[in-house]
Amino acid sequence: MPAPYEHLFDGMLSHTLTFLGFALMTGHASWRLFVSRQAPVEARETPSFLAGAAMAIAGALINLRQATLSMTGQLTPASVASVLTETLFGQSWKLHAAGLLLTLSLGAWLWRRQKTPQGAVLWLPAAAALLGQSLVGHASAEGWSWPLYAYAAHVTGGVAWLGGLFAWLGRLSQGYPVAMVKVFQPFSRFARACMLLLLPAGLMLSSYFIPRPAAFGSPYGALLGLKLLLVAGVLLTALGHHLWRLPRIRSASHSPEGWKRLEGSLMLEVGLGILVVLVAAALSQVPPPEG
Repeated sequence: MPAPYEHLFDGMLSHTLTFLGFALMTGHASWRLFVSRQAPVEARETPSFLAGAAMAIAGALINLRQATLSMTGQLTPASVASVLTETLFGQSWKLHAAGLLLTLSLGAWLWRRQKTPQGAVLWLPAAAALLGQSLVGHASAEGWSWPLYAYAAHVTGGVAWLGGLFAWLGRLSQGYPVAMVKVFQPFSRFARACMLLLLPAGLMLSSYFIPRPAAFGSPYGALLGLKLLLVAGVLLTALGHHLWRLPRIRSASHSPEGWKRLEGSLMLEVGLGILVVLVAAALSQVPPPEG
């Protein structure tokens, strides 16, 4: 039997690439769906989609490789076929791969029609792919029950929020048009909706896998505590946007100084978000405490 953390790095890498890849692929789609339906096509949308697609494909292949080695101890065509056809992981991975393939195909179709692969409808296959990814986590051990649905909501909310931040930074990098002031309120509503999906689901899962305070002394509990601290940092940074950055821009929207400070603050929020993804990827590879 493999050691508990033998494939920790591969597992972390696959989950990180998957989450960040889908955030890049759907960021501008989220922007059009929830922030500004008439948003013009930006030059970075297609490169962002392609980079995200490469990351998501690599994440899926690494995940399959890691699971095959963990379950069979070897990596051969026969062992891969066995995992894909005879295990719950294999069924879940195929759902994720099908959702990813549909996301890529729909993105290519949208690009031919709209000159951007990131249309709002892209979220339909992307959500299916993320559901398949959720089926290979700890929450799937309980079958089709509330922990699985909560984890799927947690992952989807996190990917949508981070992708929206990527899109906002990408648009700010093109300059600081005064018209961007109009998206503050809809983006704030979008971010709050993501957090209302992300945070309650995450807290419910935390209480389920850490049923008593003493369990925070386990490796899983320590990582969970670190993740909660990072999430608190994200929330405090977002609060700073609303209390200081955005009011100053509204009062002096033509001043580049306020915009630069907002962009720096958003970069900090994105950096904290990526750290959250890394810790969450580690959590997916560490067994929860018993009991």
